[in-house]
Amino acid sequence: MLQYDSPLGVHCDSQPLKSASSGRDQADVSPYTPTSAAPYLEKIGSDFIKAINERDLYPASPAWADHCDPDFKADHDCPVRKKKIVMNLEEWLRTKRDMIAGDCPEYRIEIPEQNTTIYQKEGAAEVFLVIKSFGLIEGVVAQDVGVFEFKYGSGRWMAIKYRGLRGLNDGLSVYGDPEQGGA
Repeated sequence: MLQYDSPLGVHCDSQPLKSASSGRDQADVSPYTPTSAAPYLEKIGSDFIKAINERDLYPASPAWADHCDPDFKADHDCPVRKKKIVMNLEEWLRTKRDMIAGDCPEYRIEIPEQNTTIYQKEGAAEVFLVIKSFGLIEGVVAQDVGVFEFKYGSGRWMAIKYRGLRGLNDGLSVYGDPEQGGA
């Protein structure tokens, strides 16, 4: 048995389970066992991204209300900020709405890869997303990593936090947008 500190800040005495996205349908997975929780949580993460792409950016909508804890927090490692800003769900979604309505109406996200780590004893999990953002700057693909943290309680998994981490070159791909003739 390994002892380590999980990224959730909880001391662990168990081996974490890791699972790459399995491609199984939602009907085939259960949120209640560690081996089936990973694809279930990855489906929730994919549903969050789908909601962003479909402009479903209101906390009361099912995509968010059904899977986000009332105390959900989000922060993003942004190169233009002087300090870290932590937002609740309403504030985070509002920043997305404002960005899309303002300078980035073509904004969309693709998730080429997900990976989940489950901390069994703590009833916690992290879903890591490789994120490609299009439409922020014309012809440029922003590449980041996003992490949704989940806790299991009262018979269900709830997202408690989102962390956005800058990727290559402060999040901007040196390759450009492949749809615009980039690599």
